[in-house]
Amino acid sequence: QFLSDIGNKREAIEIFQMVLNAAGEQPGDYSSKLDIKLQLDMSAKQATVIILKRLLEVMRQNEAGIKADIDTEFLHDFRVAMRRTRSALTQIKGVFRKETIRRFKKDFANLGKSTGQLRDLDVYLLNKEQYKAMLPEELRTKLDPLFQFLEAERNKEYDQFIKVLDSLSYNEILTQWETLLNGTVESSGNEAKNANKPVVALARKFIFEQYNQVMNLGSRINNSTPDADLHKLRIDCKKLRYLLEFFASLFPQRDMTLLIKQLKGLQDNLGEFNDLRVQQEELKNFMDRVIPHQKEYFETAAAIGGLIANLFQKQQQGRMAFSQKFNGFSQPENAELYHKLFT
Repeated sequence: QFLSDIGNKREAIEIFQMVLNAAGEQPGDYSSKLDIKLQLDMSAKQATVIILKRLLEVMRQNEAGIKADIDTEFLHDFRVAMRRTRSALTQIKGVFRKETIRRFKKDFANLGKSTGQLRDLDVYLLNKEQYKAMLPEELRTKLDPLFQFLEAERNKEYDQFIKVLDSLSYNEILTQWETLLNGTVESSGNEAKNANKPVVALARKFIFEQYNQVMNLGSRINNSTPDADLHKLRIDCKKLRYLLEFFASLFPQRDMTLLIKQLKGLQDNLGEFNDLRVQQEELKNFMDRVIPHQKEYFETAAAIGGLIANLFQKQQQGRMAFSQKFNGFSQPENAELYHKLFT
């Protein structure tokens, strides 16, 4: 009222918009989604370069956020963009020369390894309250030494990865990769065998081959199948998902949205199953590395044992739910749509 009386009137601004204004950002400026617009008359190389440039852009956009260490999603988006890049190099065959693919697949694989443990530790720490909720209340505080250890390990891994991001070799890899994508390395007179083929024909071929691979392996899985087969199916589903996302704009949007949704349901089941398996192994590793040398952690060992038992139970529930998820993915209507679009 006082400010109004002296003529100092101000518009109410939401805090979120105020923060964006201060940062010089606008809603929607950033998205980790590909949202790539390809044209039916493009060559395979033209389309692949557009895909890979978008993925490089996402990687670059997340570097500053990783270094500021304000949210774990920066590293997550960075890793996904890098993983999609490696998948594109592997699956969109014959677009670049073999020596080029071999070189950059190795570079991005090594870079991916430098982020793996850091991301795993981020996930454990993000799940802290969820883990504690799995235990009786009197045991929950007994997990504190575990999370203190994980926090310390996470800080070590983070420091190591920042050194990688700041290194000359990292910047050389991405600079040389960008140079390749800008077309100044591979001459047009020495193209790989699929470089000038229509992208839509290759997209159909690659997607349908990967779909058949998922179907063949998934249909053989039952309750006694080794965990390794479910892990392989998870990887195959991820490859199929990436192909569908890379080339989504070449096919009817409604159909592609449906196929990706059906696949995502299966992926979620397989992803959770694998995550629970890995988490149990890491917790057992912690007990082997730390507990035997710290007698005061007896109650912590008991709490971790209870946590492992709960994670194992959830993993088994996920395995029992696999058949339902795979049946949803492999239903006749879905199969007909894959045949209609990609054969």
